[in-house]
Amino acid sequence: MQVWEKRIHWLRERLWLYQLLCVLLCGGIFYVGSNVDALPLKKLGKSLGAPAAYLGGACFAYYLLREGLVRGKRNHWNLSGTVESAWKRGLKLLRLLQPLFGILAFYLVLLHGGLLLWAGTSLRSSRMVSGLAEGGLAVLLLLTGLWLTRQTALRRWHRSFAWIMLLLFLLHVYLKLRF
Repeated sequence: MQVWEKRIHWLRERLWLYQLLCVLLCGGIFYVGSNVDALPLKKLGKSLGAPAAYLGGACFAYYLLREGLVRGKRNHWNLSGTVESAWKRGLKLLRLLQPLFGILAFYLVLLHGGLLLWAGTSLRSSRMVSGLAEGGLAVLLLLTGLWLTRQTALRRWHRSFAWIMLLLFLLHVYLKLRF
């Protein structure tokens, strides 16, 4: 096992510490954003949506790549040794990082939405409705993800929530209606 893998394993075994670090990071971002006039609060809130989306995309990429490899093996795909080896190395990296990325994305989503709500963004838009629904779904994704180690039956729910989250994200980004 390589050094970086050992460090990731060490951090994954101490998720409480990682969550504390995420909370402190988001608290620091909030403190700086609310006390320093360098960036308006609404702009800071909007800027946190992209990193959360990228982290969520990396989490979703793990699922898609793993499913692709499993289905490819089942359908007897003939992959070259280097392609299959690179695919497996990428999966290994994403498997280790996926829970950590998911937790950080959760906190960034909460901070993103909280800052926009605090900045006084109107709730009468499709972006806010879908964003609030995504925030609620992020809580369910986090809880099912944390409980997966004890109850593997939650895996189906976790995946379903992830697919719904993807659809809500697409609505959140591309649908801009006011009511």
